[in-house]
Amino acid sequence: MNKIKVLDEHLSNLIAAGEVVDRPSAIVKELIENAIDGQATNISIRIKNGGMEEIAVFDDGEGMSKEDLKLAFLPHTTSKITKAYDLNHLSSLGFRGEALAAIGAVSHCEIISNQQQQSFAISNNCGVISEVKPQAGNPGTGVIVRELFYQSPARIKFLKSVEYETALISDLIQKFALSYSHISFQYYNNERLVFNSPGNSQIDELLFNIYGAGVFSRLLKMEIADYDFAISGYISNSHYSKSNKTGINIFINNRLITSNSLNKAVIEAYSDYLPKGKYPLVVLKITTDPQLTDVNVSPTKWQIRISKEKELTTLLKTGIKKTLKEKSSGQLIKDFELNEQVLPYQSHTGNLDNKADRLIYQQLQLEQSLILEDNPAVIVHQPTVIGQAFGKYIIASFQDELWLIDQHAAQERCNYEMFRRALLQKDHPQQSINLAPLELTIGHIQRLKEINEKVAAIGITFEEYGPKAVLVRSIPLWITQVDVEAFLIDLLDYCLNQDSLDIAELHKATLAALACHSSIKFNEYLDRNQQLSLVRELLNCENPYHCPHGRPTIVKLTDQQLAKEFERG
Repeated sequence: MNKIKVLDEHLSNLIAAGEVVDRPSAIVKELIENAIDGQATNISIRIKNGGMEEIAVFDDGEGMSKEDLKLAFLPHTTSKITKAYDLNHLSSLGFRGEALAAIGAVSHCEIISNQQQQSFAISNNCGVISEVKPQAGNPGTGVIVRELFYQSPARIKFLKSVEYETALISDLIQKFALSYSHISFQYYNNERLVFNSPGNSQIDELLFNIYGAGVFSRLLKMEIADYDFAISGYISNSHYSKSNKTGINIFINNRLITSNSLNKAVIEAYSDYLPKGKYPLVVLKITTDPQLTDVNVSPTKWQIRISKEKELTTLLKTGIKKTLKEKSSGQLIKDFELNEQVLPYQSHTGNLDNKADRLIYQQLQLEQSLILEDNPAVIVHQPTVIGQAFGKYIIASFQDELWLIDQHAAQERCNYEMFRRALLQKDHPQQSINLAPLELTIGHIQRLKEINEKVAAIGITFEEYGPKAVLVRSIPLWITQVDVEAFLIDLLDYCLNQDSLDIAELHKATLAALACHSSIKFNEYLDRNQQLSLVRELLNCENPYHCPHGRPTIVKLTDQQLAKEFERG
């Protein structure tokens, strides 16, 4: 009996579906790409229940004929290429001819198309394709996908919450709008219009609408080109950062891509402007000859190979550094002469609204200082503080060792343990706070209920304020001496990018963010008393040798190591 068999068409399509349509957002991506390739100028996307119940994408493009519809659901049928030569000169987004067949294999899918003359429809119910029939429809094409994965329950269990899947779709649609600013996108979630781009090619207006006035005011326009590549778009200045890489948006010939090498180049370009673990917001379009790219790498078409990739990453880093240097006036690191007066570190007192709150805060600070004094792990013999170097490191000596203390990492550790003690308390007295509305993305708003349920455990309350903003109604009293707005944005970003919110992990992320946003930064000069105080507080910590992110706080050089360096035996 022969072991090798030819797979039937339906099984082949199910396998393709596993690669192409792993979740609702992947279907939205494929359908929008088809609409763009169909020369649409208006695209409407409607979803229900995170896309599981229904996804509908309508466009005003060229449409398909009756004969085209007969072939639409068959595997490897496409209007984008006809010969091998075309793969090296692609100007379209789709070309593999797998998407519609794969989608139809795992859902109830219907296509209605009108070529300005006649309108027809065809359906595919989990691999069973109907006859093409006349049906009324507007010019263009509409694809409706219902009951996704209803015959593949195993696939459903790998999906996340409705809110998470919805947020992925929202983010994807906004990325398409940024890449194709000349196309108008309307996005409805459960019959509610949540995003509408004008399609007027005004990328700055679109950035303002997506990210809000506060973020937009911190964006810098960037343009750079060489013989092979032209890069244009916007990058954030050194006063804005995110706690994750989701703000890095790079398009090549308008194609949405993910590229580790390009992301790395962006992060490296910001290394002198943002602390480690912080990432910028960039929206950059790269234009190049299609022959220098290979998009036929994966079925989802997210990955791409780039010829002359090294030259592109160099150009990208050069453009970002040049823009930051020339346009971030007043934001660059200042040079301090050794004989300049030392500037004391100024801490913030938080937003304590009344005298009673301030008294409670002072009592809390007193209790925390007593805890430090009573800590049995305190090192009795203190090191001798020599001074500060480069506005970054405190130099100290202890017995036969020379210590270099990273002042930012040290302060993070001290603050982390202080906030942890406060967080472990059963009660979290709250303070009202006068903070302007936080401008967010629609993804944040769509998960706000879920986020509120979790952050309530640490005494934080958000309230929806319009379509893309929240008000902060309360925060715990012990959140002080911190950039509250930056901390809350980081916290919301963390929640948005978690498929499920575990309270223990939320506590850990909260503490790390608080410690970072309340800490001394690099290039902040401390007087001698502040240096001594910081070293003393660090040595009272349970773990004085690492910051909350695991980086070392102290590097030690022994007398023996120094003697070796100076060739003294």
